[in-house]
Amino acid sequence: MPVVLTATGIAWMIFGSGEDRVQRRHRVHDDDGIDYSDQGYLVKIGDTLESSATAARSQFASSTDAVKDQITKTTDTVRESIDTTTDRVKDTVKRTTNAAQGQAERAREGFNTLLEEQPLILGALGIALGAAIGAVLPSSEQEDRLLGEMRDKTMEKAKQLGGEAYEKGRHAAKQAVESIAGNGGSESMARS
Repeated sequence: MPVVLTATGIAWMIFGSGEDRVQRRHRVHDDDGIDYSDQGYLVKIGDTLESSATAARSQFASSTDAVKDQITKTTDTVRESIDTTTDRVKDTVKRTTNAAQGQAERAREGFNTLLEEQPLILGALGIALGAAIGAVLPSSEQEDRLLGEMRDKTMEKAKQLGGEAYEKGRHAAKQAVESIAGNGGSESMARS
């Protein structure tokens, strides 16, 4: 009996339905009854995948272009902002420099006027300033030994004279400034 069954199985396989066993084993049926092992269906899936890939590539390219455009716009905006800020800083520095030069020139003119009109007061101020600096600096041991009491008397006298000279110089400088301010105002009125 086993021999008969084996022979029947072999005959059935040889003379069976004519389909390839491998193909029959991999055949898939969906609920709609369509045989999805068909070559046409695979081509349709391939076409769908290819069109999806093309669409994805196109979408990626357009997204990339949009990002590039946005980066370019942002870069341009930043450059313009930097240029504007740089120009403002340059203008501010230029105005500040011009104002400082003008003030320095006015101070120099005022000092020159004071020097021409009151040279002795400026000399006394210089001496007083030198004495004040000397008084602030510590005395040396040799200076104390050699000058001693004479130095102390001289320092007191210099402080007194320096104070007087300072007051006279301050008064003269105030008058010179008022005189310059008065002349500048009257000159501008005379020009009008």
